[in-house]
Amino acid sequence: MKSTQVTIPSFVKQAEVITSAITEVLNDSLENVADTFASKADMQKTVILQEAHLRKFKSEVQSSQEHHFSMLQRETEKLRTDIDKMKSELRYEIDKFPADTIEERFKEVMNSNEAIKSERGVKSVDRDWKVRKLTIHTLEFLGLPTGVWPTGGGFDRAGEGIVIGFSIPSDL
Repeated sequence: MKSTQVTIPSFVKQAEVITSAITEVLNDSLENVADTFASKADMQKTVILQEAHLRKFKSEVQSSQEHHFSMLQRETEKLRTDIDKMKSELRYEIDKFPADTIEERFKEVMNSNEAIKSERGVKSVDRDWKVRKLTIHTLEFLGLPTGVWPTGGGFDRAGEGIVIGFSIPSDL
């Protein structure tokens, strides 16, 4: 008997090698996919765990809000009490002076201002305001530290009593 050898062309061998390599890559990919994806049971466990964390967070937020709201209510009530106390103290101080006394004093001040305004040479009468100095140079320029100001009480009593201002005509 004569034996015949069949020669397999090289492209068939190459095809087998390529097929084998592709099969190996696909098997590795399937293993990776299986490792990457979670089972339905694992997903359900994760969802339940996340929902529990969310409920706990909501509870903590609600508790914190209730605490802050309660604290704000206490502070508001304290402020209302303080305001009522101040109103009461103010009413007490106001009630110390009869209304007619306050009105009479107001009229006296207004009448004295009106009387001064009507004097010859008085241009205007304005209420005096106590003002802090902005520089030391102006006081020195006006001679206030060495003049009449120290004898009248200086800055501590500035603006009290009657302050008379005048100007010197430029034609003198």
